[in-house]
Amino acid sequence: MRRPPLASLHNHGVFRAGGVLIGSHAFGVLLNQLGVRAAAYATEDIDIACRERLAFDTFPDASFLEMLCQSGIAFMALPTMDPRQPATGFGPPGRARFHVDLWVPSPNATITTVEVPELKAYATSLPYLRYGLGESSLTPVHAREGCCMVRVPTPERFAVHKLIASQLRVHRDAKSEKDIHQACTLLAVLGEHHPGAIEAALERLPVSAGRHLRAALALARPLLESAHPRAWEAVSGGP
Repeated sequence: MRRPPLASLHNHGVFRAGGVLIGSHAFGVLLNQLGVRAAAYATEDIDIACRERLAFDTFPDASFLEMLCQSGIAFMALPTMDPRQPATGFGPPGRARFHVDLWVPSPNATITTVEVPELKAYATSLPYLRYGLGESSLTPVHAREGCCMVRVPTPERFAVHKLIASQLRVHRDAKSEKDIHQACTLLAVLGEHHPGAIEAALERLPVSAGRHLRAALALARPLLESAHPRAWEAVSGGP
């Protein structure tokens, strides 16, 4: 019997141990958490992040790949652009509709491959991800097959990190636009219904991330300034 990969990771205690769902699936969970209906996000890819060493009660025998395979889907390690580097993404063989990527924070501005020994896997490091994962909570996620608990970042950390990530992409394409749109959607809700949340998140932003945020705000301004002035004032530091 097949089950969603997230349910398999839940069953192995990955989210209780500190694993965090990020990316567009986390965006969908956060929308539900905030009670907001927005345009659907067109992705089946799953992004899992580890801020630090996962705190399992009992060290798992299964590797990350084996946990995914226990969903009933035949996952395999996906080849990388550099064959000398270990895989950080996993998906079904052939022309898979989706894949699962593993991420960790980068200690600096570089993107590299990092071992995650407790999962017997490797992850891609991403700058400023430590900030994005700095505050998180467990919340239910629903699927046709049932419900399980996953960990997601707080919506304000997620939104600010999305703005920064939009400027870190090598090719500023549709994915960067999606980052901006998702960030603005959450910021609009937070500005209206959770005063102070955006400002509190910005207080903890690393100084070095400021230039990326300012560049992203130039793109976010048309989406926020007129339609959602409270959110714009909060994220831009004032009128």
